[in-house]
Amino acid sequence: MAYDGFLCYADSDIRYAQMVVDVLQNEPYNLRICINSEELLDGDTSSSGSSVSAELIIQRCKKILVVITPEFEKSSQHEFIAKVANALKDDKNQRILIMLFRECDLPVSVRHITVCDLTKATVEWAWHRISAGLKKNARSLDDTTSQLKNIYLGHSLSKKESHETVTGSSSGGTEGGTQAEAKDISNKNPEVQYDAFVSYSPEDQSFVSEMVEKMKQEPWNLQLFVPGKDVADISSDYIAHRCKKIILVLTPSFLENPECLYHIKLAIDLDRSRIIPVLLESCSTPNTIQHIAIIDCTRLELIDWFWQRLGQTIKQPLY
Repeated sequence: MAYDGFLCYADSDIRYAQMVVDVLQNEPYNLRICINSEELLDGDTSSSGSSVSAELIIQRCKKILVVITPEFEKSSQHEFIAKVANALKDDKNQRILIMLFRECDLPVSVRHITVCDLTKATVEWAWHRISAGLKKNARSLDDTTSQLKNIYLGHSLSKKESHETVTGSSSGGTEGGTQAEAKDISNKNPEVQYDAFVSYSPEDQSFVSEMVEKMKQEPWNLQLFVPGKDVADISSDYIAHRCKKIILVLTPSFLENPECLYHIKLAIDLDRSRIIPVLLESCSTPNTIQHIAIIDCTRLELIDWFWQRLGQTIKQPLY
C-alpha cells in the first residue's frame, strides 16, 4: 500500500505529528501519511520481525516528512534522516520535506533542503506548500531505492520506536461533517463535557491557570479544558466533540505558535460562533476571526468587567 509521505519526528513531538496527519489527510489535501512504520509491513513477512527497514520506507512512501524542533537532532530518527538526506543531496525532486515547528538551528544533515516554516502566521500557506511538495512527482522509486540500498540497508526503525497513534481517515471527512468529525482520536469517556477549550501559548500558562480557577468558582461553575494539562495530544477531538466553546488567548506568542494557529483553523471549520477571542496582550488579530467580538483583558482597571463578560460569554447558549 503506497503512502504519500512517511513522517519522522522525535518522541516528544507527537502532538505535531498528529497535527500533520489531521491537516494533510483531510480536505482539501486528502493525502495518505504514515506515522507508524509497522503499517508498511502490510503482511510482508520478509522484513525482520522486530524492525522495519529504511529501504521498505523508501519503497512504499513517495516522500519523507520531517518534523524539526530542538528535540529532533537528539532523537533516534535523526540518524535515519541524516543518511537519507546525504544519499539524496543531489536529488532535485527532493524526496525529503522539512517542516519547522519550533525555532531552532537546523541539523547540518538537512540544511541543504528547503524548509517549510510553520512557526509564522502564514502557516496556512505553509500547509499548501507541503501538500504541493508531496504531490510533486518524485523520481522513480526503483532508482531511489537502488541508490540508497548499499548506504543504509542495515539501518532500521525499531517497532518499539514506532508510536501507537492515530493516522486518521484518508477519506477527508464524513458526510455532512468536518475534518475533525471524521475521526475519533480518543477512547476516553465520550460523555465528558467541558464548557470551553482553551487554546494558548505556553508563555501564558499563569494567566490560563488563573482563568480556569476563576471560571470554576461561583457564580460561573464552568469547567475549562486545558490541552497538555488535562489530557495530552488529543486536542482535535476535544475541540470538535467535547467542548462547547473555544477560547483563544491572543498574544504575540500565540500568533507564532503553529499549534495555536491550527486550533484557529479547526475552530473556524467547525463553527465560528463557538469561538471566544480573549486579548491578553496587544497584537494583530488574524483575519479569519476579525469579525468576532474580542474580550479585552489588557486593561487592569477593567479586570472585574473582563471576568464577568468572559463568564457570561461562555455560558451563552449556542444557536
